[in-house]
Amino acid sequence: MHREDLLKKMETQGFRKITGPPEDWLKALVSMEWGFRDKERLRKEWEKIMEGDIFIFIQ
Repeated sequence: MHREDLLKKMETQGFRKITGPPEDWLKALVSMEWGFRDKERLRKEWEKIMEGDIFIFIQ
């Protein structure tokens, strides 16, 4: 995806910050599971993720 397309998508669809330790991100990428504490608020945020959403990993 080109930079301009990414910026446009972020402007029109918004974005949210999801944080976690590197081990959780690696697990999510490999097994499509996320290691979050079982809290209703966190589960609702996770369930909002849709196919086609873009994730940017910053180290």
